[in-house]
Amino acid sequence: MIGVLVGALSWTFVGPAGGDITSVSMEGSMAIAGSYATAYYSTDSALTWHAIDMTPYSPIEAFLTGFETAILNGQFMVFHSEGYIHSADGSSWTPVDVPGVRYVGEPSGNYVPFIAGNSVYLVSSSDFNPVQVFTPGVDTFLIAVGSLDSLWYAFARYITDSVIVYRGILDTVSVVGVFAYNGDINDVAINPYNPDEIILSTSGGLYMSTDGGATFSMSFTSLLSGLVVVKDVDYLSADSVVAGVFYYAGLYLGTRSLTGWTFNPVYSDAVVPDMDGNLIAALGRGVYYTQDGATFEERNQGLYAHVIYNPGMISNDRDDRLSFINTGGLALYSDDGGSTWNTYGYKMDIGTAIEVSPVDHQQIFIGGYKGSGSIADPGATVLVRSSDGGSTFDVLRDTSIFQALGLLPMEIQQGSNPNDVFMVSGNPGRWLMEYSSDAGTTFDSIMVAQGYNGFCFSCMDTLFMVLDTGDVYMSVDAGATWSFLGYIGYPGNVYLTYRDGYLYYSTGQDAYLRYIDVATGTLDSMDLSSLFDTIAQVQVSVNGHFFLTGYQGGVYKVAYGSSPDNLTVEDAPASFGGLVPLASHVYFYVPSQGGFYVSPYPTNLREVAGRVTVRYTPSGILVEGVDGRMSIYNVGGKLVRTVEGNFIARGTLSPGVYVVRTQKGSFRILVR
Repeated sequence: MIGVLVGALSWTFVGPAGGDITSVSMEGSMAIAGSYATAYYSTDSALTWHAIDMTPYSPIEAFLTGFETAILNGQFMVFHSEGYIHSADGSSWTPVDVPGVRYVGEPSGNYVPFIAGNSVYLVSSSDFNPVQVFTPGVDTFLIAVGSLDSLWYAFARYITDSVIVYRGILDTVSVVGVFAYNGDINDVAINPYNPDEIILSTSGGLYMSTDGGATFSMSFTSLLSGLVVVKDVDYLSADSVVAGVFYYAGLYLGTRSLTGWTFNPVYSDAVVPDMDGNLIAALGRGVYYTQDGATFEERNQGLYAHVIYNPGMISNDRDDRLSFINTGGLALYSDDGGSTWNTYGYKMDIGTAIEVSPVDHQQIFIGGYKGSGSIADPGATVLVRSSDGGSTFDVLRDTSIFQALGLLPMEIQQGSNPNDVFMVSGNPGRWLMEYSSDAGTTFDSIMVAQGYNGFCFSCMDTLFMVLDTGDVYMSVDAGATWSFLGYIGYPGNVYLTYRDGYLYYSTGQDAYLRYIDVATGTLDSMDLSSLFDTIAQVQVSVNGHFFLTGYQGGVYKVAYGSSPDNLTVEDAPASFGGLVPLASHVYFYVPSQGGFYVSPYPTNLREVAGRVTVRYTPSGILVEGVDGRMSIYNVGGKLVRTVEGNFIARGTLSPGVYVVRTQKGSFRILVR
């Protein structure tokens, strides 16, 4: 029975703090790094970092694109879509409003250039107030700007694919060139030893001008073989540049000689979105420091890449151990409610999935990507397994073939038999479902799909998934075989959970909690508009407690209780996040803060007794919470058999729907 409500969820942020690094700047011993809805600053050459809560400043824009940063004459600066903030000490910040900030150039001399709306602005170190210096004509759209103190070059798209080059000194502006280019300009670097030389990093490589922007020609072509995009470029000297090549490809050092430019990889494990002075920011990898451009020291100090894109990056382990792997490939866990965080003994370049066995914590699977993307180290899809609790790992899969297809491990489920493993690998356009009966040593392909929208993570051997087509599939043997359960229409984003014969789901678009009777395939719904305008997520803990998140009046809410019709609702600890309910703690993941809030269950949720749980296993049906005799009837009410204990062996009942009666009540089961 459920006790009287005597308390509420009491949230505490427990970390681990950190964030994906999207930009970085350095001046002397001062460093600042931009992330998603958070920024970090350091006053000791990036040895230690302090978080800046940026949620009051355009949190939606920050979540999508990350913040740009700069340091100008001893002032930290963080740019967002509605302007910027600056501070000399990192503790007291002054906001400056400039609506529509889209592109920020690197600081040079006494100025930082940026584009807001469709105008070029310069921020001066003398007063840190922006001055609008240029707005182009009709049908001309500014896309990038770079500066060398008061000299600046701006690039604008004109109607078709032509790029107009503007040259300015403060607010004196002239057109100096036009060239044809179709793509994105990601960075602008001006040679400080020769202001007429300009390099553009683009989605098609490096373009260079030696005549002050009058003409541009392609360069760096040898680097582009098999790579995607040059993200960042900076001059180290008159005849050397550094370029960061995205996607997960590395850092290249370019040197100029009489025969032209030569580019060599100098640090194959870094992706560099920005470089200023001696500081390197590696997107998804943390922060690296160099003084010579050839040797690098990792200075993360808690700046972990953190954005979790799919539920597979949090283990479905159902007790109070929370395990997850971040996009930077670092696998962490806490088994004390977040008071302490520990790392598993394997790190990938990109982490995409983790699974701790629900029945044996010694068995751990981690999936992701490892490799630099260079010709010598092209990168591969990786699946590893630990049999000693995460101290050591064996590589089960390491292949560039899967990587070439984009089939990264995204979801991993392990059954009550540790040898049963179900895995989904793929990308947004193609998914491969695989099953292993030997703990991941070998896999058989189950099905290939164009896309899927949801997986159920609240169960062990009974799995559910919704494909993009709206078809729902069910497996009662830990993923070895799948059967069609029903059709729910075009689902959009679906959040699934399974409990006591019902598959619950929400779409994130309305206030209805929908559910499917697994025994009959019947669909029904429950109107929760008194609690939510839209339901974002539904989860059920191992104890049978329901947790839902959603919005009401623009405020993010959490509802919890013994059943969907017995819920208490309160404000969530942040404006966006996902719930992970475990045995006695519920975690709330907040991407903007790079970590988790945790709350112990209130008394009303801990006082649970007499609950019956139906669990389908490969060998039969386990009814947890029942002692004594179970009487099994067909749907016509005829007694079929009695079972002593709480297990119905496979093969003892013909396929069909049955009603089970126990001393704790009646419920239905499905036998396939």
